[in-house]
Amino acid sequence: MKFPFQNDSVESRYTFFFGFLKSLSLITLVFYCLMFFWRIFFFYAFKDDSVSAISFLEIVKGFILGFRYDSATIAYILIVPLLLVLFQTVFSTSGFQYFTIQFTRIWMMIFTAVIVLSFISDYHFFIFFHDHINILIFKFFEDDTKALINTISKSYPLALYGFLFIASVYAGFRMIRTLFPNQYRISLPASVWVKRISPLAAFILWGIMARASFGLFPINLGDAAYSTHFLLNKLGPNPLFSLEKAIETKVKSGKKIPFWIQHQFAGDMDSAIALTGETFVHQNVIGDSDEDEFSAIQYHPIGKENNQPKPHVVLGIMEGMGAWVIDHTSNDFQIAGDFIDWIEKGIYFDHFISTGNRSIESLQSILLSIPSIPGDLPLSQSRYGSKLVPSSLANIFNHQGYETHFVYGGKLSWQRLLDFLTNQGFKNLHGDGNFDTDAIRTDWGIYDEVLFDYVFDLLNNADKPHFIVFMTTTNHPPFTIPETYTPLPLTIPDRILDIIQDDMDHVQSRFETYQYGAQKLAGFLEKLYSSDLGRNTLTAITGDHNFGGVRHYSEAEMLNFLRVPLYIKFPNNSKSRPRRNTSFGSHVDIGPTLLHTIGFNEPFTSFGRNLLNKTAPSYMVNEYGFIFTESGVGRFNYLTKEKGFYLWKDDQLNQLIRTDLNHPLYGELITRMTGYYSSASYFLESEWDKE
Repeated sequence: MKFPFQNDSVESRYTFFFGFLKSLSLITLVFYCLMFFWRIFFFYAFKDDSVSAISFLEIVKGFILGFRYDSATIAYILIVPLLLVLFQTVFSTSGFQYFTIQFTRIWMMIFTAVIVLSFISDYHFFIFFHDHINILIFKFFEDDTKALINTISKSYPLALYGFLFIASVYAGFRMIRTLFPNQYRISLPASVWVKRISPLAAFILWGIMARASFGLFPINLGDAAYSTHFLLNKLGPNPLFSLEKAIETKVKSGKKIPFWIQHQFAGDMDSAIALTGETFVHQNVIGDSDEDEFSAIQYHPIGKENNQPKPHVVLGIMEGMGAWVIDHTSNDFQIAGDFIDWIEKGIYFDHFISTGNRSIESLQSILLSIPSIPGDLPLSQSRYGSKLVPSSLANIFNHQGYETHFVYGGKLSWQRLLDFLTNQGFKNLHGDGNFDTDAIRTDWGIYDEVLFDYVFDLLNNADKPHFIVFMTTTNHPPFTIPETYTPLPLTIPDRILDIIQDDMDHVQSRFETYQYGAQKLAGFLEKLYSSDLGRNTLTAITGDHNFGGVRHYSEAEMLNFLRVPLYIKFPNNSKSRPRRNTSFGSHVDIGPTLLHTIGFNEPFTSFGRNLLNKTAPSYMVNEYGFIFTESGVGRFNYLTKEKGFYLWKDDQLNQLIRTDLNHPLYGELITRMTGYYSSASYFLESEWDKE
């Protein structure tokens, strides 16, 4: 095609410049409209009854803030085409103009496709994680990607999304061809000065859009929190802005500076470790600080002569076993199956949360009694996991003469478990390849009933004390149960129906799968504790994380968003009384609690505490940047800089009320949490540096 401009005269350059600038302005308006309508959809998709108490003006502020985020996003989309056309006000040829048009069409088509994909992804991401797209999106490539693809294909209406995507891209293609024609016919300004100043003015306007702020710093995710309402604080950032920040965080993590160097205790790690010991560990006997810089996290139990045989210790990690739904168990909604009866036969911790936000992060916290550090890779994927971490439970039990086993319903290649668990001292690893080839399975591994039978057989054939950790896989998308299982009644109560945000058929299948896992767990406990093994077996059961994607969580219910059960069943001959325990705790506390329970009397390292020690104040943290205490709850997301402080609404410590950040407890809590994560980061670095 012969391009219309055949010379590089000043007139032709400015004709192209102003025509192209008009096209950029129109596509900018289109992008603004797309993101505005997405924000309206987002607001109505996730709002709850609490929104009715918010003034219209406060909601409008959220949309204005969203406009600023959209400006920053669109500015970065425009930067390359804008630079191309600005350059042509100085030098231009017909070929260069043709290239600019064709390149911009392709450029805008790519971003149109990315915007549509980010809208769809962000919607489902928010359902599961209660947050916009963040660095967790990249875990897709670190997980069992094939199984994830199979799960997604079975769980979501991909045909509908495919149609929407193709239709959107096609509409975008037609629109972009119209907005960026092969030639421009436009009336030029008469004033020479207007022509000369216009390129500079365009660049300044772009700079204002890119910063979206007249303050010292450009707009960032930390600016989103303008309200006391959780949803409004999520209203501003659009999916593409969130994706860009996730990519930025991922790139930085590849050149990761250890957490302890980045934060306030970098020059005073002794204080951080001491604060960690005081806040989260609560030793029985304080060690000699001159002997070991980590003495504050070193347990020195008071040795007691114990002539009783060592019990088997079974630690079960149930996939997706959130705790909030257990509270709604009834005759008509038997979500917990017969497991609800077993809760009354042991100790049940009902204010217990996951330390990490994914299975692998929770697993490392449980097995190593060390928190999942914000922004860090899972230890199984990092250099630290290639060496034995001294706080490893498997290593501690090995030295006590136990035979250590890890039983996983899926593949041991998942998250490099085989190497990681071997490095952490497990002598026997059992995965998908250890089960019969004809065993009933999902895409992620064997059904729970097969795994429970396998664990029971290990105990039944044991000739020495066993420490067995098992991890189930059934309660995972696409949420299927064996044909042989008949669900118990599951009529969803109104108080759950009011907060459900997913397709009802999908919710029903999720509840059935949850019930299946709980019911088979109850069957395992019945089989175990009705046999001779029950006289000498200690069992602990927890969930890896809560299950997302079913219901809406208001900001007041952030505890429920993170809450998982911890259940401990003592041997049948134990004198311990069954009870519910309301002390705060998290995954890092499981190890020291079990070790104290069986009378372990040698020093060991841990970043958790004995949950049965009621004399010490209880704190717990989650990787999202929450620190919970009975006096209040602090929030500081180390990746997005999101902040918050909350007081408890009632004596049951279930509901939260957002409070001003000037509260004197807020700074103290964040300091304690920062010291905790800094100590864990420094501890791992110190262990790595050892010969």
